[in-house]
Amino acid sequence: MNVQRIIDHLNHLQRCRRRRPINVSRLHYEDLAHAAACVDNASGAWARLIAENEGPLIQAAQPQEGTTQAVVTVRRMFIDLRRSNSDDRRGSLDLRRYGGQTSLSEWLHDRLMGRLAVNAAIRRASAASADLQARDQRLRLAMELLHEERMCVQRLAEALAQSSESIAANACGKSAEPAHVHVE
Repeated sequence: MNVQRIIDHLNHLQRCRRRRPINVSRLHYEDLAHAAACVDNASGAWARLIAENEGPLIQAAQPQEGTTQAVVTVRRMFIDLRRSNSDDRRGSLDLRRYGGQTSLSEWLHDRLMGRLAVNAAIRRASAASADLQARDQRLRLAMELLHEERMCVQRLAEALAQSSESIAANACGKSAEPAHVHVE
């Protein structure tokens, strides 16, 4: 990796950011060279990046995600990182945005922590949504039961009214049944 490639990487970053000048005395040049090599798909650059950072990133993710999910999350992050390098979509997970102000491992760690925060927010939102759906289902069931109870009370009231009329008619010597007249 030549020095000009690192300068080109920084110039590109400066144009994208349109921020204050980069303090070159504090840059992590070896990490910048490594990031530029990954951006250029140089032989072995991605394998080295993953080999050096996958283990520590998985360990950092384990407390929040658990072992299996931590592995999945970190590997997805590397897949997304490489994919963002190969297309024109630019986001926070893009090695073209690495400026060398921190070590590359710190930069990756920060991106992972952001991803974990998003995952946690999604889990909370999903749990809240599931809770709302369960409450909605319970409310619907309660409304159905209330409707059935009202219908039952209404039928009982009608039956009671008919029974009362029948009892009153029998007490007065009247038939509750209408008289049938046969016409010939």
